[in-house]
Amino acid sequence: DDNESILLYYIGFCYNKLGKDALSISYLIEIVADPEIPFYSEYVLLYGSLLMNSFAHDQALGLFMEYFKHMTPETSAEYQDISYLTALCYMYQNKIEETYTYLKKAKTIDPGSETGKKAGLLIKELE
Repeated sequence: DDNESILLYYIGFCYNKLGKDALSISYLIEIVADPEIPFYSEYVLLYGSLLMNSFAHDQALGLFMEYFKHMTPETSAEYQDISYLTALCYMYQNKIEETYTYLKKAKTIDPGSETGKKAGLLIKELE
């Protein structure tokens, strides 16, 4: 049910803002990650970053890859942020080629944004 998913997302979001990541994850994990839900991109960003902070890089990558299968507007800020987080996951796994691929995507979407600038700096550091 969409209303239940929205409620679970916002409870998880609030716990995240309070610094209670474990509680946040406990609510977010209950949401069925359906690309049709109106807050799908935000959900993937929040849940994926929490998974990364918990060193669950494989789980985060799975979530991000599923996102990329369904989301095509490669110009949105969310798409850029998820591309950057994907690059970080690959970097933590020492998969340099994949890291570059997603850093370049993140930088290309909007080079002047905060995420675009971070991606550009990280590309330079890795060269």
